[in-house]
Amino acid sequence: SLNTTTDINGYYQFTNLSDGAYVVTSNKTDWSFNPSSLTYTSLISTQTNQNFTGTAIAPVVTTYSIGGTITNSTGTAIIGVSIALSGSSVTITTTANDGSYAFAGLIAGDYTITPTKAGYTFNPVSLTTALVSTNLTGKDFTAIEVVDNPPTVSIIVPGKRQVVNGNLNVKVEASDDNGVSKVEYYVDNVLKHSDSTGDKLHWHWDTSAETDGEHFLKVIAYDTINQTASDEITVIAHQKPADVNIIGELRPVEPIVEPGSGKKAKIKFKVDLPANQKQQAGEKAKVHVRITIHNVRGTLVKTLIDEDMPIGESETLWNGKNFSEEVAASGAYIVRIQAGDFKDMKKIVVVK
Repeated sequence: SLNTTTDINGYYQFTNLSDGAYVVTSNKTDWSFNPSSLTYTSLISTQTNQNFTGTAIAPVVTTYSIGGTITNSTGTAIIGVSIALSGSSVTITTTANDGSYAFAGLIAGDYTITPTKAGYTFNPVSLTTALVSTNLTGKDFTAIEVVDNPPTVSIIVPGKRQVVNGNLNVKVEASDDNGVSKVEYYVDNVLKHSDSTGDKLHWHWDTSAETDGEHFLKVIAYDTINQTASDEITVIAHQKPADVNIIGELRPVEPIVEPGSGKKAKIKFKVDLPANQKQQAGEKAKVHVRITIHNVRGTLVKTLIDEDMPIGESETLWNGKNFSEEVAASGAYIVRIQAGDFKDMKKIVVVK
């Protein structure tokens, strides 16, 4: 009775055996062999090529399952909840029509279950559990619907049926209980601009690209779960100024802005009509006035006034900030006025 072990080449050998009967049997954990043994009833000579063929036996792995149900506070099933499983295995599933979910074929280990669905929060937020030797059921969650009102939006500039020409700063007001995520701007139902940045409530519309006549300006505001609100007005594009022969004056009386100290630029201006036009228009005559701030490269920094104003002398202020309410860099800036066919520009300075 002897034992030996195969070498690196799978070779084995028994030596110095006397005559007699023998049985050779191979054995290795998680392996089977063919034949299972070799029998010699009378060994009277050396035997070679006494071979076995081994086949590895796949180990038996026990698996388990985790399951539960997601309902609201009244017990109504919540369908289509995304359930993420992480830990010893990573996968995802969704709740069925009865609110149930299940993960099968899991090995023993530690797991975390996390549900998500737009418009809901969950109690608990997640569950951490350990699979040891049995299936787990009753891993339930309560879904709590999040009340989120839709946003509101309105176009502030331009006004309804306003005559527009040139570069127009479209301004809107939008609000939402959880924040406005995006604003889209349409002209004649064609998307012209979409903005999700901090400057989303402004859009610089080059109306010179539009044909003369009526155009529909529409804005759509989105909240964080893509609920929407819209506003639409009609404007009239007219590439020649509506007002002609305007008499005007632009005069920065305090041309230095010091944002740090709160000092603002004071800009006085005057628009008027020739005597015969003034007599015809009457005392309530108005002229569309647009006053803008530009850097020395000509880039628009801020629109101070863009509206119909009564003729006469007025003034406006600039605090040194751009459309995003950021303080402009120190240096020279140009203030421009356009009132009908009257145009003028003057220099002002920002000092930090």
